[in-house]
Amino acid sequence: MREQNEAVESENLQLRVLVTRLEARITELERQLRQSSKNSSKPPSSEPSWKKRHAPQPPSGKKPGGQAGHEGHHRAGVDEGHEVIEHYPEVCSGCGEALGKESCEEPRVHQVTDLAEIRSQVTEHRMHGVGCKRCGKVTRARKPAEVSNRLLGPRVTGLVSMLSGQYRMSKRSVETFVNTVLDIPISLGLVIACERIVSDKLGPVYEEAKASICTEKLIHADETGWHERHLGKDTRPYLWTAGHAQLSVFAIQEGRSQEQASALLGKPGELKAFLVTDRYSGYHHYPLEERQFCWAHLKRDFTAISEREEGGSALMGKKLLEQTDLLFHHYHAYDRDHTIDFAEFQRRMRPVQASVLHWLRMGAKSSCGKTKGTSKQLLKQHKALWTFVRIPFVPPTNNQAERDLRPAVLWRKTSHGTQSEQGSRFVERILTAVLTLKKQKRKVWNFLHDLMTGKQISLLPPHISEISRASPPKLAA
Repeated sequence: MREQNEAVESENLQLRVLVTRLEARITELERQLRQSSKNSSKPPSSEPSWKKRHAPQPPSGKKPGGQAGHEGHHRAGVDEGHEVIEHYPEVCSGCGEALGKESCEEPRVHQVTDLAEIRSQVTEHRMHGVGCKRCGKVTRARKPAEVSNRLLGPRVTGLVSMLSGQYRMSKRSVETFVNTVLDIPISLGLVIACERIVSDKLGPVYEEAKASICTEKLIHADETGWHERHLGKDTRPYLWTAGHAQLSVFAIQEGRSQEQASALLGKPGELKAFLVTDRYSGYHHYPLEERQFCWAHLKRDFTAISEREEGGSALMGKKLLEQTDLLFHHYHAYDRDHTIDFAEFQRRMRPVQASVLHWLRMGAKSSCGKTKGTSKQLLKQHKALWTFVRIPFVPPTNNQAERDLRPAVLWRKTSHGTQSEQGSRFVERILTAVLTLKKQKRKVWNFLHDLMTGKQISLLPPHISEISRASPPKLAA
């Protein structure tokens, strides 16, 4: 009887341990099910299309489109070379008298824009062989040195790389477009050859832009996963970006460590800029005093804390979210609305800083392991939370890098990465050119044509060091 009781007690103990483990497992699975772009690092694009990201706004009662009183946008007059047709009335609409062609007021203008007939221009070079009348030897003319060995000219070559690099068209779509719309016979291999030619031409320009990054005053950096077919399963490449308001540089590198961050941004001591990033450890070798953590990412962490029930996490997360909203309210008043100056912004931020540190200290004492770990880590790195309060031109978010990565993420979704190392070089170089030119309001088409025709070009802006406000913004009236 005693042995049976001991066996039952032992079985009960094992069952209680199993139930505890299963309860912890269920809790973790429920937490994963609740994960979204608002409480984790999941991108918004990973959520179902039917799931609303924002609460629906109540109807304003206004009609769609431009509202009364808004500034209009009108077509400009035609330049030289375009057709202008003058129309005059023949008879008076009042009495029927015949009218001449003397206008007494400004004419009403109606423009019809269309494409001229698209025709390719083929230049065929024929090297003739001429026989000598004296000795009979046939001598063939040589192709002039200035004539390229390539099958396509600079405009078509630049257009092919522009269609794939800026508009993210697949290689087969580019092949179809050039064949059908431009009526230029081109193969899939020739599309790849055009990309390779442009990539080689962009090499020196890209390296110049990459070398200038570590000399800036403010840099936004981020990274995302990439796929390169020829690499093994154990090697994971990542697409890194670093840039500021006038320049973006991309690099596809094998790995996501401090070594890759240093290869793009420079080693600690070489980087002269304040660095805005998320809390990823790949940037932790840079001094905390010169870094700014993204508060948009921190808001996700605080949202995750507020959704936990154990250890008072819900209250802590709610209080941290309240202070985060107050932080953005004060920053918008300074940076966007210009209703306060930087000194007033700093004064208003002091109680916010004190409250955030208080609730992080409370979180460090929580019985919830995840809340405790996040709070302790943020307390150790608290200097990187408030750089934007000390330095006027440092923002509290990494939205700049997030926006720069967006076209690359969309490209990755449709192309599934690259097939070779040469393809990866084209991606990082053309993305660098396209995003930088967009920021500088320069045309990619003109840039690629100048690149292919050998003109001296650069991606560096004219005043590359003047990327921040020289003085605090003026107060609104």
